[in-house]
Amino acid sequence: MAPPRKCAFVPAALLSLCRGRRNATAVCTGQFAYQFLVGDARRRQLLPLPVAAEHARHRLRSAEATHSGASGVCMALSLQSTKLPASQVQVDISVSADEVTAAYEAAIQELALEGDLPTPSTVDAVTSAFGAAALASASVGRVISSAVPAALAELSLTPIGQVRLGDDDDAAAIVAAFTPTAPLAFTVTMDVWPVATLTGPHRGLTVSVPRGSASGHSASDAAVEQALAMLRAQEATYVPADGDVAVAGGGAVVELAGYVRAPDGSRGPPLPDGIGDGEPMELVLTPGGGMAAFVDAVLGLRIGETGVAEVVFPPTAGRVELRGVAAVFDVKLLAVTKAVLPPLDDSFAAAVAPPAKTLDELRTSIRGSLAAEATVTEAEAVASAVEDALVGVAAVDVPETLVEEGVRRRFGRMLTALKEQGTVPPDEWAAMVTPERYELYKTGARAGVEQTLALNFALAAVAAAEGLAADPADVEDQVELARLALKGAPMEDEEAVRDRIRAHLERKVVMDVLMEHAVVTWVEPEVAA
Repeated sequence: MAPPRKCAFVPAALLSLCRGRRNATAVCTGQFAYQFLVGDARRRQLLPLPVAAEHARHRLRSAEATHSGASGVCMALSLQSTKLPASQVQVDISVSADEVTAAYEAAIQELALEGDLPTPSTVDAVTSAFGAAALASASVGRVISSAVPAALAELSLTPIGQVRLGDDDDAAAIVAAFTPTAPLAFTVTMDVWPVATLTGPHRGLTVSVPRGSASGHSASDAAVEQALAMLRAQEATYVPADGDVAVAGGGAVVELAGYVRAPDGSRGPPLPDGIGDGEPMELVLTPGGGMAAFVDAVLGLRIGETGVAEVVFPPTAGRVELRGVAAVFDVKLLAVTKAVLPPLDDSFAAAVAPPAKTLDELRTSIRGSLAAEATVTEAEAVASAVEDALVGVAAVDVPETLVEEGVRRRFGRMLTALKEQGTVPPDEWAAMVTPERYELYKTGARAGVEQTLALNFALAAVAAAEGLAADPADVEDQVELARLALKGAPMEDEEAVRDRIRAHLERKVVMDVLMEHAVVTWVEPEVAA
């Protein structure tokens, strides 16, 4: 929830992509990094991103030190910033002729060093060795690598991801039009960390929440009997049924094969192991009950036939990589069964729920369990409803950079799970890791990622409005627990761990305030007779 530290995201204009060469500068142009090579100006290149983050952080720190007010060094820039949709900013930068000339002269001497020419060298000597276009490229690279961080510092902008300089043609046009005695103008765009605006009061959020089977009081007799019937059904013995058609009230043995679902309903990558992986499973065919989509897909099928179930995993799914993902399952009917229910007597009670010895004791135990379960379930339901209501009163443009990062993280988790579990044969693995497969996954996961990000920014807005923050002592206590859990092993990035803990605790503080002041309308459940 908290914004990242200054160096967490690094603009591409500060990145050096040239290993073993000096003063190489990259700015993102379309899908590539345009590299102005000072170290080998005869070979200007287009190289794919990204590069080493640690090198990037070093360049950023160096640039900030060079252009900070404390150093007394600044550039003569003319700047115009424009806010764009989706939390983007466009910055028009014009660098003075004096700055351009200085960069040009410095490029001459650096190229001379690279080419083992006598120094100080002349324009004629350098252009003879490298060519005029290479000298222009090196000069433009120096100007941009200095001007971009200076502009960001002056405008107090912290980009997320890469600073973008138009496309490849724009970069080439800047080099082609370069004049060492004239100002140099160019335009960059970037995603910036968004700030949510609360469009309505965050205290007193009104939510409607389905009430559990009990809430602070004893469960109803009807709820107890319904739970008892479900427990009896779970203990039922399923035997082959007459006929070969799946019917309501009976049972079925099915085989599930699950895939990420494309917008047109087609099948994408298989879901991770344990989620529709072809293992036979039993279904109780109660319409409107548990696994309703799968029950509906099976009802009416004959043995050997296959139905289709489409589901969307909820935002609270236990496996993070599946949250919000649209999925499609092939549901093949292997067998149809019917239930043989055990007698509802004291022997049943003693067998399924010791230490209960009688049916009355079992009912008492069920009543208490329902009340306790309802308390937890209702608290979770209120929290989820409050989160949804908060997003509804918060306006925020979630930048594409963050959406992409979130989707990639979830996609990576899914691929890791598939690989570790051996779900995909080795000879099929390469087909899984393709841009097409990723885009298909992104289509299904995007909504869930956007919702999560919007909620995080909304919670941050409430924290700012209320002046809420995690207690530093609590943060340090949790960091110490994390350190102890490593049992002496070094903590790789303690500051990142501290940031995550701080964000988690701050989220809890904010949610406590929202929950305390929420206006909850309870919707009573319908209990089957």
